Amino acid sequence: MQEQDAREGIRHPAPQGPAPEVSALMFWLLVLPAVVTFVPCIVLPVWRDYQATVLATRFAERDVALLRAEVERQRRTLTALRTDPAVAARLAQRELAYHRPGEEVVRTGNLPASAAFPAFEPVAAHVSAPRPVARIIARLPDLHYDELFCRGPTRLVLMLLSGGLVATALALYPPGGRRPTTGPGDAEESSGGP
Repeated sequence: MQEQDAREGIRHPAPQGPAPEVSALMFWLLVLPAVVTFVPCIVLPVWRDYQATVLATRFAERDVALLRAEVERQRRTLTALRTDPAVAARLAQRELAYHRPGEEVVRTGNLPASAAFPAFEPVAAHVSAPRPVARIIARLPDLHYDELFCRGPTRLVLMLLSGGLVATALALYPPGGRRPTTGPGDAEESSGGP
């Protein structure tokens, strides 16, 4: 059919792509959902790792402060043992249950835990998101986002689907726009041929 049309001099119009405005709109309609799905797959696991690191740092700092307080208490006890004989005698009485003859012993309960260790503020067990992000998160529906975007096969599927949408958008509606194809008859017209 095409050969017969070519012999008779009938030319068919070259296939035209969609208008540039429509092409741009369709491109972004494919790319935006892909980006909205892909970004949480990358950002949310990093944010969860950051939260875990901050919490671990807070607990480690608290433990270090407790240990420093204990070391300071032990250092004071050691200095007192070296310099004050009365402290050594009291410690021997307490630790070794030593009693002088005729001394009356009064039993008391154990020291409360607050007397053994200094009081420290509790560690905040939550790392807040920045305010603009927290406002956006407050408007989102309450779903299991970690299950969707952080773990398991769901995350991989969402990332592959996002990549597929971007590849489809680039193949169907390239950002530069598709130029109409020129046929052999078009080349003769532009060169001034019959």
